[in-house]
Amino acid sequence: MKINKKKLYSVYFLILFSFFICLVSAKYTLNKYDKNLISPEGKYYHAMIKGDVHRYFTHGFEIKEALKLGINYFETGRQNFTKYLFPRVMAIYYLIFDYNLFEDQLKSIIKQGIHFNYLIFQISLYYSCILFLYFQLRKIIDNSILFWIILFLSLEPTIFQYQLSFWSESIFSSMQIILIGLILNNTQKNIRYFFIGFVLSLLAIQRSNGFFYIVPILLYFYLTVGFKFNKKLPLLLIGYSIFLIFVGYHNYIRSNKFYIIPNEMKAVMHAYVIPNIISKESLEIEKSKTINFIKVQKLEINNDQSFKRYIEQEDYSRYSFIFCENEEKKENTEYLKVCNYLEKKSYELIFSNLVSTAKYITKQSIHFILLNPFHIYSDNQFISGKVYYESQLHKKLLPYRIIYSFIIYSICFFGLFKIIKLKDKKILLFSFFSILYFFLILSWHGNTRYFLPILFYVSFFFAFGIADIYKIIKSNLLTEKIK
Repeated sequence: MKINKKKLYSVYFLILFSFFICLVSAKYTLNKYDKNLISPEGKYYHAMIKGDVHRYFTHGFEIKEALKLGINYFETGRQNFTKYLFPRVMAIYYLIFDYNLFEDQLKSIIKQGIHFNYLIFQISLYYSCILFLYFQLRKIIDNSILFWIILFLSLEPTIFQYQLSFWSESIFSSMQIILIGLILNNTQKNIRYFFIGFVLSLLAIQRSNGFFYIVPILLYFYLTVGFKFNKKLPLLLIGYSIFLIFVGYHNYIRSNKFYIIPNEMKAVMHAYVIPNIISKESLEIEKSKTINFIKVQKLEINNDQSFKRYIEQEDYSRYSFIFCENEEKKENTEYLKVCNYLEKKSYELIFSNLVSTAKYITKQSIHFILLNPFHIYSDNQFISGKVYYESQLHKKLLPYRIIYSFIIYSICFFGLFKIIKLKDKKILLFSFFSILYFFLILSWHGNTRYFLPILFYVSFFFAFGIADIYKIIKSNLLTEKIK
């Protein structure tokens, strides 16, 4: 496909412009929200580094401190409860600049003014990946369509906002973009398939929802390439296994247990679904059963009377995090027995309450697809998502989110029909399988932040839709001018 130099330069300008806008926005955001606040309980928390972000950053800082003491890398780090890669990225960052995360570690006061360099790295990585995507697709997709894809990925506010934050979504997004470019590139070189597997493994250890993304990718290749793909499959699997084996080996050296899937995946159903599908009375019954399980199994934790009183007072929905997450280096086998029990019990309760589960998941999925370009804006202003959703700001922003979502989805609807009409099987199948995969594994949670991975495949529908709408408007204006 011949490259139009004028359109090529317009893409360069778009990416460069977006990059600088993002840097300026990041600096503004840090100037405003890089601060420590005091919660209603009198504890310090950072406006941007709290919740899950606080977990990743403190974990990364612990690894950095351990490495500075000369401790072997494979003996560093906490139990692999959640994302493996992100805390290590932060550890490297703190090592390079020799930053101390805390102003006062005992009070959990985060040091200010040390994270702009990280945002520069994050933003640079993201827009470099967009440029990589352009070079991979410019001979495959018409430039009039590709321009809109690049525009969407560069400036769409729901995506854009995460480049200004410390959530793990930004690096995950960069990996997705690289993967899209590698998969849709028509070259059949062996190195391409190896790197597809390699990036898939990075995706898996950056966020848990990437672990099984290899399944729709393999299905896509078999449907588009056929059984000739068997020759390339070993290369992809070798690339995919490299980091996963590395993670498993690290876990084994650190805890004498080889595993690659984080314990977070055992906890989520129990923590988020079970409390919403059974009654309060049933929750208390399940709580008693769990305490009885600990007693019957004669687990050592039952001998700790203070801990026993703690779990008797704690909400049952928190049990999965109490027993599945452990910030120590070694996995507590006593805790993990309870964690495995809770996981098994969760699926039993789900299958015995299918109607209420279906109702809950449907409600959550409807909320899930509602775009939220204000997430980082609200997250920086409230101590938690729970407080935000109970606020007047949430109610105020909701109509804007509904209107925005309607506009985007309407354009995508046009784009979908255009792709079907053009019979572009590769883009259609790849986008469909990817959207379906992330929807099925994430929609039940209802968190609009988890919708972000889907937007990268929605960008194709948007681009084809907006290009078609633009073409129709231009044609009508030209007709009116002739008249």
